[in-house]
Amino acid sequence: MMLQFASTALRGDTVNLASFMSREVRPAGRFNISRSTYDLIKDDFECVPRGPIEVKHGVRVEMFFVEREVAPAQRAPVRRCG
Repeated sequence: MMLQFASTALRGDTVNLASFMSREVRPAGRFNISRSTYDLIKDDFECVPRGPIEVKHGVRVEMFFVEREVAPAQRAPVRRCG
């Protein structure tokens, strides 16, 4: 029972964040991403900070707009392990 509740709570937080993000996109039609997503794609896409948004109970999430894909020649080299 507790595992099912935890799973629902986690999905609920994710859905809530996505809902807040979709309402906060200005101007419409731009890709709005969180800091965690930015950290994953920053070497492949040019992004600009758009400032934090308040999502719930005073919690603020840093947000970015995706501007364009970075040309392959300009990307940081990929480091391989081993």
